[in-house]
Amino acid sequence: MSLGNIPNGWKVKRLGELCHILRGASPRPKGDPRYFGGKIPWIKISDVTKDSGKYLDTTEEFLTEEGKEKSVYLRAETLVVTNSATVGLPKILRVAGCIHDGFLAFLNMSEELERDYLYYYFLFSRQHLTDIAPLGTQRNLNTGIAKALPVPLPPIEIQRRIVLLLDKAVLLKEKREQANRVSEKVIYSMFVKMFGDPLSNPKKWRTLRIREFCEMGTGGTPRRSVASNFGGNIPWVKSGEVNLKYILDTEERLTDQGLANSNARFFPENTILVAMYGATAGKVALLKIQATTNQAICGLMPDQTVVNPSYLQYCLEYLAPNIISQSVGTGQPNLSQEIIGDVEIPIPQLDLQGRFALLVDNALDIQQRQRNSEQEIDKLFFSLMDKVFRGKLKEGRHSS
Repeated sequence: MSLGNIPNGWKVKRLGELCHILRGASPRPKGDPRYFGGKIPWIKISDVTKDSGKYLDTTEEFLTEEGKEKSVYLRAETLVVTNSATVGLPKILRVAGCIHDGFLAFLNMSEELERDYLYYYFLFSRQHLTDIAPLGTQRNLNTGIAKALPVPLPPIEIQRRIVLLLDKAVLLKEKREQANRVSEKVIYSMFVKMFGDPLSNPKKWRTLRIREFCEMGTGGTPRRSVASNFGGNIPWVKSGEVNLKYILDTEERLTDQGLANSNARFFPENTILVAMYGATAGKVALLKIQATTNQAICGLMPDQTVVNPSYLQYCLEYLAPNIISQSVGTGQPNLSQEIIGDVEIPIPQLDLQGRFALLVDNALDIQQRQRNSEQEIDKLFFSLMDKVFRGKLKEGRHSS
C-alpha cells in the first residue's frame, strides 16, 4: 500500500518492528467439555462482528482452565484483529480472555506507537489487507503479512490528536446507528402490543406448525475451486448475511454454471430466511429480492392467505431463543428443517397482520433514510482517515 509523500517529522516502519504479533489458537475438538463451558471468556469472530464499536466487552462462550492452556490468553486492553474470512477488523478487548486462531494480537508496543492509533490504522487499511490476504478456502491474514505492513508514524502527540479526532467522528456514526436501534425497538413493542408474546400466546390465537403453511427448502454451494461458478448475476445469500435482517443485495453472486452445479435454488421475494448452523443459528431475514442461498439457510415461503411475511419474520425473531434451545450438537447450535417445520406459530387475523406489516414498511422507510445518512457519514469518515494517515490534514485542523 502506497502512503505517498509523508510530512516532515513522520517516519514509516514495518509493523513487525513496532510490536510483537501473536496468532490465536483453538482447543480441539470444538465443543469438548474438557475445554468448553468454563468461566474464561472465549473470543470468536462472531463476538467482534456483532456490532461496529471499538471495544469488546462480552463473549458468548467460555473456556475451562484446560481449554485456556490450548489457546492464547490475553489481558484486557489488548488490540486484536481478525485474520481469516472476515479480514482486518480490529477490536480492543475490555475483557481478559482467550482468542481462537481467527485472530492476531499485538503486544509489547513500541513507545513510538499508540495502540488506538494502530486501531484506526487497521480500519483504514482493512480493504488493502483483504485484497492481499492469500485466498485458500477463505482469505487469511498471516503474521508475515501483518509484520510487513508499513505504518506511518507521526510524533506520538500527533498520534494522540488523531485518535481524539477520529473518536469524535465515530461518536457521530454511533449516534446514527443508535437511532436505527431505537426505531427497531418501536417495531418490537408494537408487535407485542398487537399480538402478545408468540411463545405464551396470551391472546389465544389459533396455532399452526410452520410446515402446515410454508413451503420449505435449503440452498447449496458450488465448488469454490471452480472460479467460473462465481461472479455472475445470480444473488447468493450466505448465512452471515442473515444478520442484516433484510436482504436487498448479496456479497457474492453465482453464474448459471454455479447454479446448475450445486443444490442452490431460487427463493422468491418475501421468503423468510432462517440461518441453521453455528454462530448465526436462529437469525432471521426477509428476502426483498429473488435470490439463491447456501445450504446453511432454510427458506420459508409462506401461504400469504394465512400469514403475512413481515408478521412471520418478527414472530420467528421472538421465538428464536426457544428454537435454538431445541438444536442438536454439543458445540454451536445446529438447526434442521424438521426442527424449524415443527415450530408452532400463532395465527392472528390476516387484516391485523397486514396493519402490522404496514407499520413495518413505514419504519423501514425511515430506517432507509437513516442508512443513507450512515453511508454518507461512512464516506466522510474514510475520507478523513485517508487524509489523516497520509498526513494531508493541516496541523490546526486535527488539534484537539
